[in-house]
Amino acid sequence: ATEGHPDRIKSLRESAEGAAEGLQVAQDALLQEQQETETLRKKVLQEEEALQELQGRRQEVEAQSLRERQLRCNQMRREEALRSAVEAARADQEARTALLAESGVLLQKLNNEVLSLKGNIRVFCRLRPRLAQENQEKVCLEVAEQQLTVYGVPQRNVTGLSEQTRSWSFDFDHIFRPEASQAEVFEEISLLVQSALDGYRVAILAYGQTGSGKTYTMLGPSEEASQDPGVLPRTVE
Repeated sequence: ATEGHPDRIKSLRESAEGAAEGLQVAQDALLQEQQETETLRKKVLQEEEALQELQGRRQEVEAQSLRERQLRCNQMRREEALRSAVEAARADQEARTALLAESGVLLQKLNNEVLSLKGNIRVFCRLRPRLAQENQEKVCLEVAEQQLTVYGVPQRNVTGLSEQTRSWSFDFDHIFRPEASQAEVFEEISLLVQSALDGYRVAILAYGQTGSGKTYTMLGPSEEASQDPGVLPRTVE
């Protein structure tokens, strides 16, 4: 027993050393496993964060897609409303066009009836302003809307005791006073111009002595007719 004790101690020592080495290997393996586990845990955390980020992006994409669908729906509704409005406006325009055509025909008819009621032949009188050399004339005029009265120079009778003034009255369809403008004259005959455009035969004559204003009435001022055009330029316009 004494002789075998050192061998046993040696064997136990070797066993203890083997166990220590095995323990160290186990500890190293455990440490490596812990490190790998930590690495895997961090990777899992990273994957979870990436997954959460992807889920957040997916939610944003879904929300954006929902907004786009809503926008498309709203746009489609607006387009439909606009299409309906355009169709209604087109129908209203067609109705207005038809009404305008009917009104034009009716207006032509009424215009010609008005002219017929006023008379196929109408006579207007336009008084021009007196010239400087005419201010001394003693002839007096009394102007009403449709009647012109001319008073002559007072004359004494044969005995010389009294004076007598002769007068002449003239009836017209309309009388334009000296202050009447070219526009007022044209407005009065505009219905005749419209009848001519409608295809009816119309004649407008300016009659009077030299210097009475015929050219001025029909054409306008000779030096620059565009400033105050007469009947013919206004008809063309």
